[in-house]
Amino acid sequence: MKQKYQSFANRLTKKVLVTVLLIMLFTLTMTFIAAYRGMRGEIRGRYLSLMNVVAEKIHLEVKTMEIEAMNVSDEVEHHLSSPETVMAALEKELRLNNFATGYFAAFEPDYFPEKGKWFEPYVYKQNDGSYRSDQVGSERHDYLNSDWYVRAMKEEKGFWTSPYIYRDETGYGGVFCTFVIPIRNETGRLVGVCGADLLLDNLMKDMRKIDDVSRTEGMQNIDERYSHLDFYSFIINDEGTYIAHPDKKRVLKENIMSHLGKDFLTIDNKRVASDMMQMKSGIENIMIDSLFADIYFTPVESTNWVMAIVVPKRALVQPILLLLFSLLSATGLGQILVWIICRRNIRKTMKPLVALTQSTDEVANGNFQAPLPPLEHRDEICALRDSFATMQQSLVKYIQDLKETTAKETAMKSELNVARKIQMAMIPNKFPPFRKRQDIDIYGSLTPAKAVGGDLFDFFIRDERLFFCIGDVSGKGVPASLMMTVVHYLFRSISTHFDEPKRIVEIMNDCLAADNKSLMFCTFFLGVLDLKTGQLVFCNAGHEAPYMIASGVERIAVDSNMALGVMEGMSFTTQEIQLPADALLFLYTDGLTEAMNLEKVLFGKERVEDALRQALKDGTTNAAGYVGRMTDEVAAFVKEAPQADDLTMLALGRLNKD
Repeated sequence: MKQKYQSFANRLTKKVLVTVLLIMLFTLTMTFIAAYRGMRGEIRGRYLSLMNVVAEKIHLEVKTMEIEAMNVSDEVEHHLSSPETVMAALEKELRLNNFATGYFAAFEPDYFPEKGKWFEPYVYKQNDGSYRSDQVGSERHDYLNSDWYVRAMKEEKGFWTSPYIYRDETGYGGVFCTFVIPIRNETGRLVGVCGADLLLDNLMKDMRKIDDVSRTEGMQNIDERYSHLDFYSFIINDEGTYIAHPDKKRVLKENIMSHLGKDFLTIDNKRVASDMMQMKSGIENIMIDSLFADIYFTPVESTNWVMAIVVPKRALVQPILLLLFSLLSATGLGQILVWIICRRNIRKTMKPLVALTQSTDEVANGNFQAPLPPLEHRDEICALRDSFATMQQSLVKYIQDLKETTAKETAMKSELNVARKIQMAMIPNKFPPFRKRQDIDIYGSLTPAKAVGGDLFDFFIRDERLFFCIGDVSGKGVPASLMMTVVHYLFRSISTHFDEPKRIVEIMNDCLAADNKSLMFCTFFLGVLDLKTGQLVFCNAGHEAPYMIASGVERIAVDSNMALGVMEGMSFTTQEIQLPADALLFLYTDGLTEAMNLEKVLFGKERVEDALRQALKDGTTNAAGYVGRMTDEVAAFVKEAPQADDLTMLALGRLNKD
């Protein structure tokens, strides 16, 4: 035994050594992955937050400009008395508002005859902060044929123009985008347009905030012009044209698609450029200006612009490598110490296992009373010994409990079998049921999903009329079977005294709904067939509509009504049809249509109708034939799948005695 112990201890020590080495490699790998993901996630979170904040700020500025432009158009519409009042209104609004660079109005030809064909007053802020007013409309500046003017007069609503470069005679200007909105006179006629100019160069002030954050956090040393290691941002429109960029030479002159297409990763780059031009949001890996980088992009709400941030990969990898080196050193030393401690403790703690092994062998051989060795130290081995002792006691108790449980289950199964026999005895089970009558053909089948179930069907003849019903109680098992018994009793007792299906169903509903604390209900179909005339009067309470099989298969239209037992005082409807001689009615519960195979596919109403039509085509003429054919079709469909719900079918018809 000592040699076995030493051999086992040596093997365990070697396994610990291999395990420690594997743990070290795994730890280093996971450390690198965690460090990379953590830092990348931190950077992504930081720049996504910054990008969203700036994008929202730009959106607010754009919406503010739109509101200001609408206010200016209202002010101009109230001052259309003369060119001077229009000019004064524009200057007044420009002095009150801070976002716009300039306001203008452009009128229909000869609207102010003294101003001639073109009248376009323009008020704007100059470079020195002063305000200037000009009349810029002329034959040279024919705004009447400009796209923005024609579009505004047609659409009769405000819109943003595409960005453009504008400079005045002093050379001052920049990249602008204009919000144009129609103006109307007091009679509501379109007389021109009003607009507000937004200097897109101001957007770069917001964009630089991202670079300023990068600079203050010490991520990179950003210059005025971006370099290969900079974090920088830009804005493009839905055509891919740069409208804001650190390199002003690219604004309105270069396209993101052609720019990214210059690098060798053209497939991914072009896809990213396409996503941006389609106003999508995302984080992607690209090759830009011969540099691997992450690009963050999101659309600016209320515009056709997309804002993007470029973060070089190099700035991410360098700090991760430094962190990885530090973790590598600490992890290596820690794993060596763990191996030394484990080796020592293994040799010390293995000895008590020898004695415990001998005792547990006896327990494994069936001697549950075998004594276990006492241990001096309260450690894991002692806990294992106590667990074996508890297991011995539990096994003895389990065997005793198993015997008692088996006896109880046997008794319960016996009682359920008796209950099943009693329940099935309540359902008609002898066919044909009326052997002396040649004018009726009837056959039914009920298969519970459990020992007892909640489906039922019944029928009897009174005064040359066949009273019949079929029902489905909510739920399954014993509760459903108890309610099924009540429904069956109510049908028999009430139908004996009343003839009208509507009256019978209403009385049954009130009886079931009274004090229905279990909230159970029953779908129910009750019919009364006059065996002499073939008139069928019926009342439906939330049950599946039956089929009539004559020269073809037809689904009978029924009023759905409420199920039985839901609420007292409910009103039900009576319907009637003529059942031809030799025609059959086929009734069923939802256990037929909801029968499910192993692929979780339902049998469905279409398969029910197909089976009935095929049986009619094959020459089936009696009720038993249709029920049997449907039973075979369901069995072939579900195969080995367990039955999920009670399955009940009833077929009946009036035979031609001639």
